[in-house]
Amino acid sequence: MKIDARYMVAKANKNGTVRYYWQRRGFFTRRLPDDEIEAVREAKALNAKADAEALAPVDLGPAPGTIAWAIAEYRASARWLNLSSTTRRVYERWMIKTEKQFGARSLTKLDPGSVDEMLGSIKSLGGKKHCAAVLQAIGKIAYRRGYRPTNPAMNLEIGRGKPRDQIWSKENEAAFLKACQVDLHGVAMGLAFLLMVDTAQRPGDLLRLTWASYDGTSLSLVQQKTGKRVEVDCTERLKAALDAAKAKRDRTLIVADRKGQRLTYGTFNKAFRRICEAAKIEGLQARDLRRTAVVRMAEAGALPQEVAAVTGHSLGKTMAILETYMPRTKKMQRAAIAKLERAK
Repeated sequence: MKIDARYMVAKANKNGTVRYYWQRRGFFTRRLPDDEIEAVREAKALNAKADAEALAPVDLGPAPGTIAWAIAEYRASARWLNLSSTTRRVYERWMIKTEKQFGARSLTKLDPGSVDEMLGSIKSLGGKKHCAAVLQAIGKIAYRRGYRPTNPAMNLEIGRGKPRDQIWSKENEAAFLKACQVDLHGVAMGLAFLLMVDTAQRPGDLLRLTWASYDGTSLSLVQQKTGKRVEVDCTERLKAALDAAKAKRDRTLIVADRKGQRLTYGTFNKAFRRICEAAKIEGLQARDLRRTAVVRMAEAGALPQEVAAVTGHSLGKTMAILETYMPRTKKMQRAAIAKLERAK
């Protein structure tokens, strides 16, 4: 039997009928309709599709020497893989944006002027800093591979915003915890709030904590940003909250939604803002709780090295944080005057 279609074969059945198949190397065998005309039609359609795929250009990735190529090189580097997942997630946004707008541009044309052009369209200071970090990595690749005599993204004058010095008052704290009682994620958010303000850890680290991290008196965790392991004794109120949650736990994570699933960072931020709005709290953010914890420890008389043991910073970094973050509160000045009086 002559078959009018490439890669179409006929096989006889015992009862004298014929079945048809499409068999082409590199593709899965396909059973065709029993009607010969329909079988030929389908085989030709399959051949047309396979031929088109064979003629399609092969994606060889970004052209070497372009900004898109340097971004791909950075993604494959140990430097990128050693960043925390949070940092990678933030940088990825600006890598995608940079590749979309300037990916085809040659690295030889990556000069300080083009770097300023890339940063000029970004309004927020935080966005500029994150994009600048990405451009510095790209510029480093351009320099090391010989496309540029220097890294054009070094020593950028982006400017610095005014350091935040907001701290949570006890009244703010009470209002937030009260508002948690009627929020969709209120139980998880209330526990997360206490964890942040009583341990001085970052939200991202605390949202990943499992009950294996809690031994009944302290919490042990590895900070994602620094890679350091820290152990923090729990305050009495935090211990009480953790013990109450552990007694009725049916989940692995300490901070979890009603289904026992992890709160994503996005969900956490939305819930935090929602609860602040309900509590009529303005000008305060979740990140201010870490600063608040540092201030409270310092006000209680904790030495910088003691604060560093809790936060996980080096002593030098802790001193810089205390200098930058710590507002000069009325309570502190009163304590200083009281000590002066006692010394007379």
